[in-house]
Amino acid sequence: MVAEAEDTEDESYAIDCPVLATERLVMRAPRESDLAQLVALADNRHVAEMLARMPHPYGEAEARAFLAMASSRRAGIAYALTLAGTGTFVGCAGLNTTDRGLELGYWIGEPYWKRGYATEAAHALVDL
Repeated sequence: MVAEAEDTEDESYAIDCPVLATERLVMRAPRESDLAQLVALADNRHVAEMLARMPHPYGEAEARAFLAMASSRRAGIAYALTLAGTGTFVGCAGLNTTDRGLELGYWIGEPYWKRGYATEAAHALVDL
């Protein structure tokens, strides 16, 4: 999904990353404490096959690069998706800049597929 922007002269968008809460998710900026779960869920061929930019294998180096990119917010915003009741990390979602505007992207760890978390996160980002 791409949200078209009227003026895309600037290479990056300055988007704040407020904490978002949905019925079942807390969406917040990714942090160092997510590293182990990020690697555990992202290092999955089935997840990587669904994404154009997810390398496989996905190790600590890739996770650290993602955390650095997410904290810079030069290309948009990234959210860690966590379960509201437990804080369990289940995936990521975000808005990234493209030459046509903003692109909404997401991935969910395979153990959490088919529960509607991606749809819930996407709705929260569209409403942002």
